[in-house]
Amino acid sequence: MYKPVRLMPLINVNQLNPEANIYIKNLDPNLSSQEFDDFFKGFGAVVTSNLRFKDNGESLRYGYVQYKNKESATTAIAQCHGKMLKES
Repeated sequence: MYKPVRLMPLINVNQLNPEANIYIKNLDPNLSSQEFDDFFKGFGAVVTSNLRFKDNGESLRYGYVQYKNKESATTAIAQCHGKMLKES
């Protein structure tokens, strides 16, 4: 089975601040990648985001967001920890 191509800017990971990278788990299994991206863009400039799925398209219920700066990541953590992003 073929998958659609995915284009992203080339990022030098050595230049990214590890403190601006967050891990989010226990996500609603019906959350789409677009909803995930749009939600976390509300806290600052996102370098990259990745909501993880199994090969069959089923959500793994976790994802990553790499912000441009640590402050955006800190704000996202402070405002979202313990809250629901979406309810089924």
